[in-house]
Amino acid sequence: MFIALAGVQLGLLCLLGLNTSLSRGRHKVPGHFDPTDDKFKSLYAAQRANGNQAEWGPAFAVMFIACHVLKAPTWILIVALWATVGRLALSYSLAFTDSLTKPTLMRRFGGVTTYLSGFILTAFLVCSGLL
Repeated sequence: MFIALAGVQLGLLCLLGLNTSLSRGRHKVPGHFDPTDDKFKSLYAAQRANGNQAEWGPAFAVMFIACHVLKAPTWILIVALWATVGRLALSYSLAFTDSLTKPTLMRRFGGVTTYLSGFILTAFLVCSGLL
């Protein structure tokens, strides 16, 4: 299951990258654009969602693979599932809502989940390496 969750993280990164490319095509913007210009609001949102997943998704994927290798206990799998739900929620809220201009409950849930689950998984891996 950890490997499948790692795949979800990386697949989400690919989908958000595709969304950014499609948004660039719709706006006819091959390169730099002014993110403060309202006509590029959806492109900026797509780009931020992709960038955020590019920052976090590979790290979670590596942690999930390490948990698989360590044959982590069920409670760590639950944390990994929670992390994945949080990443999906945050990605959706950044890419497809107005949460860049006003924080939403979904964005807060995703952000808090990202940090807390990341710290828990990191602590588990560090402790597993010390024992």
